[in-house]
Order: sequence, then C-alpha cells, then structure tokens
Amino acid sequence: MTRSRVVLIAACSLSAFAFAVACGGGDDNNGDNGGDASTPVDSGSGTDATVGGDSSPPVDSGTPDAGPFCNVTPCAIGLASGGVHNCALIADGTVRCWGGNLRGALGSGAVVDGGTVAPPISATPLAVAGESNVVRVAAGGFYIADLGFTCALHANKTVDCWGSDQLGTLGAGGDASTFANPTPQSTLLTNAIDVSAGLYAACAVLSSGDVACWGDNALAQVSPPATSAIYASPNVLNAGGTKFAEVSVGYLNACAVTNDGHLWCWGVPSTGAGGHITDGGVQDQLPAEVPGIDSVASVASGYETACALKTDGSIWCFGLNAIGMLGRVDGGSGAQPTPAPVDGVTGTKFTQITAHVAGFCALDTASQVWCWGYNQNGETGLGMIDGGSVVPVEVDVPTKVDGLSNVDQISVGGMAFHVCALIHGGAVKCWGSDAFDELGFAPPDGGLPYFPTPTTVTF
Repeated sequence: MTRSRVVLIAACSLSAFAFAVACGGGDDNNGDNGGDASTPVDSGSGTDATVGGDSSPPVDSGTPDAGPFCNVTPCAIGLASGGVHNCALIADGTVRCWGGNLRGALGSGAVVDGGTVAPPISATPLAVAGESNVVRVAAGGFYIADLGFTCALHANKTVDCWGSDQLGTLGAGGDASTFANPTPQSTLLTNAIDVSAGLYAACAVLSSGDVACWGDNALAQVSPPATSAIYASPNVLNAGGTKFAEVSVGYLNACAVTNDGHLWCWGVPSTGAGGHITDGGVQDQLPAEVPGIDSVASVASGYETACALKTDGSIWCFGLNAIGMLGRVDGGSGAQPTPAPVDGVTGTKFTQITAHVAGFCALDTASQVWCWGYNQNGETGLGMIDGGSVVPVEVDVPTKVDGLSNVDQISVGGMAFHVCALIHGGAVKCWGSDAFDELGFAPPDGGLPYFPTPTTVTF
C-alpha cells in the first residue's frame, strides 16, 4: 500500500469528522489524544496496574500479586495506542510497536532522506531497541500526518520518548523541530509515577503529586496560560498546590484526578472539557476543578470531551457533544459543561474508560467492552461495510462489542479511529481503521482499510 493512498484515506475520514462536528454545534479547533491514562476501580480480576499501558488494567485485585498470567509468547501485559500506531508492554519489561512509523513512533528503523524513517509502516510488532524495565507505555500523535510518538515509564521512575519531536513531544529539550527520532530520548524526569500522551503533548504525574507536561502549548494544554507555544522539556503545572494521582491528555485539553477523587481540567476553552470558568461565565485555560462530580477513580480526555469513571463503576461525560461522543440519547448539541451519566447501561459497572478522537470505549466488570461515538471506520466494533463505508456512522449510547470476552484492558487510539484489547493471557485484538496497518495486518490490495470485527495481532 502506498503512502499517498494512506494519506488520502485518512484525509477523507478527517473531512467527514470535521463536518460532523460542525453540524453538531461544536467549535472547529485544529490540533491524542488524546490519549488517556486510565487507572480503574477495583474489578477483582486479578490484574495489576503496575504493568499497564496508556490505559491500564484495574488497580487492585484483592489477592497477592503472582505476576501476569500468560498463555502466549510473547505475552502482552499492557497496551497503548497512538494516532496510527500501537505499542504492547511485554511481560519481560520490553516494548513492541506496530503501525505507522513515518517519524519513528515504533522505536525501530533508520532515518532516511527527507527526515522520515524506514520502514514507514510495519504490520508486525517490532521491538523497541534499548527499552527494558518498562512498567507503562503511552502513545500519542495525530492520525492523518503520522506525527506519532511514544513514551515509556520505567521501574526507576524515569521516562523515555521516541518518534516525532516536531512540537517538543519527546520532552528531551531539543529544538522541537526534529521530525524523526526512532531512538528513545530521555525526558530527564526521575520521579514519574504515571504518563499519558495526547495529540501533540504529554504529561506525567510525579511522586510529589505534581503534574509535569511537555509539547504543544497552543491552547495551554501543557502550561496554562499559553505564554509559550512549545515546551520542549517537562514543565510543572501550576495547580495552586493541588496534588494528583492520574493524568489524561486529550486533543487540546487535559484532565487529572486528585488523590481524594476530584477532577481538574485545563486547556481548550468553550466546550467545558478544560479550563476554569470565570465570574462572567467565560471559560479560560487555567486548571480548575470540574463542578458537579466527585468520587472520581479515573478520567479519559478526548476531542474536547472527557469521561470520568467514578468509584461506584458509573461513567459521566461532559464537553463537546457531537456524533454521540457523550453517550447520551438526548444530550443536546455543542458544549455540555456539566458532567452527566451515559445512557443505556443501567446496572452495568465499569472498571476502565478510554477515549479516541470522537468517542469512548469502556471495560465492564464482566471483562466485556462497550463503545460509543463516531463509527465511520468501525471503531465501536459494530456495524457492517455498506457501499464502501461502515454503518451506522454514529453510535449514540454505549453498545457492547461482539466477539470479545476475557478482556483485561482496552487501548484506544486517542487521535485515531482504531481500538485494541488485551485479552487475558497476553493476546491482543484490534479493530477499526487499518490505513497504517495499525490492526496488525495490511489490508488486501484494493480492499477497504477498516474492519469493525476484532482481529488478533500476530507477534
């Protein structure tokens, strides 16, 4: 598959999404995020979050830690999904990545003329050279330009990143203009306990409870207010002394959960998914607590939206409500700044929440996956191919993904249109967009690059 064909397909998807958002009444900001860093409530499944990816397994099994259960080799124990790539944390503490590699997000390959990396795509998971003792992986970048990047948190609390550094996303203090870096770079952090990657930015929670962020700061998603456009090194967020346990970086916003279960957001204004509301009712970009919600266990930040998982297992969403992103039957259009529970899941309890560019997926206590929002590429795991596209295009309320069971973790391409699931025992299944082989296989010649049915990745 040629690069020109891949970019054309992705561009068409972006145009359709932008149109849908405009029709939904949201603003039209340009900019994995939105990725997410999910630290779910206790499900009793026996999985330990210390071996998680960008969206990690449940935090407490209630039983002694006997290590991960593996029945395949290599055995994946954590996942992270970026714009057009995925990475798996392997049981031996190493990392393997697959999908788009134009700027080195897979941590493998060589820089060639023009500042790109060869191979530009790999359907086969490749080992990231030099990475060991990894306990968590985060992946970010946009799905159309393949400006992907990946970060790894190590057992010694240091963080390395690799891939595109065009907007300082590697946090290594460079000139923030280097396009391709397949070799891991140190952020110089030595006390990180959590990491999340978004569109063109990343954040880490430090052992002090502070949050340090780096990358694109166009709308103050790194360091509000936006006095500098780019932070090429980690910058500690000024949250007035508030301490945090988890952070999730989205499209142009970020949210974090405090140690006592309160939710704070900052970044993109106007939609309610980031920033402080002034006395005049105008939202600025400064970090502020989100009113109307408490007892938060985890948060996922998406396209100017966020969903919070509460300690009772319920999910509450707020922000831009277009194409079903808030999971409500009749939630109105445009900005919905007040968190409200998703519809259609009465009696279901969840253990994990994660976001993609225009929707969310959640894992329930029965180890099954539910998704909602945009579905043009089959990212909800639902629908069928009809006339060259997946229908339905929009899934308004959480709907269970067929063909999946015994799921330990879900990982959604924050600024992408694909989803992966970690199956109990170490296997990985993915579905949705496959324009950059991010599902672990190359679409057949002349075939459509999206697949709503979960498919096993071959390591």
